[in-house]
Amino acid sequence: MRKLLLTLVGTGAMIASMAHADGSDKKTYLFVESASKAELADGKLVLYGVDDEVPVFSDRPYRSAGVITRDHFFDVWSTGQDSFDANPPNAALSGEVDGKSHVVIIEISSPEIEGERVSYSYNVIQGDEMPSLDNVVMFIDSWREPYTGPFGGLP
Repeated sequence: MRKLLLTLVGTGAMIASMAHADGSDKKTYLFVESASKAELADGKLVLYGVDDEVPVFSDRPYRSAGVITRDHFFDVWSTGQDSFDANPPNAALSGEVDGKSHVVIIEISSPEIEGERVSYSYNVIQGDEMPSLDNVVMFIDSWREPYTGPFGGLP
């Protein structure tokens, strides 16, 4: 478990640092999804046992964090000129297979929700695709303004 946690922290830091690669100084936000299990097959990622809330945090140098509803997250998904619909996000999908940590970097699109199940279309960017993962955490890369944070105006 400790190895998985270290992997997740490192992956989150890597994605956060990529958020400023374009030289932008606007506040950006990253999203986190967790699930009990993920299945990947035929370009479809299905997350099982997801919560109705999605943690969100700002990239440095800002220090904002909160939780939004899944409905709000999917509203944000398609908002703005550079929305996730227009420019699909990268995500670090991390989980366990037979107790060993695995991370795959993917591009996700076309989210759908059905109860405690969320699905995305995906393309592998880096890493080995696993048919299923347990104890899943997915870091979704940055979202720029006009999104104003989980409370409509984080500092």
